Amino acid sequence: MNMRLLVTFIFLGMFMFAIDSYALNNNGPHDPELKKITISDPGKKLVLQLD
Repeated sequence: MNMRLLVTFIFLGMFMFAIDSYALNNNGPHDPELKKITISDPGKKLVLQLD
């Protein structure tokens, strides 16, 4: 019984780590610096695609 509980907690920890890593890597849009786009040359065309 203790081995089954240990394995369950190991998988739960791996799952929570994966969710935390995903959340930490995808918090970009909340950063105000990433929302600023500056175009210095008006003759150039900028295409922005957001996924």
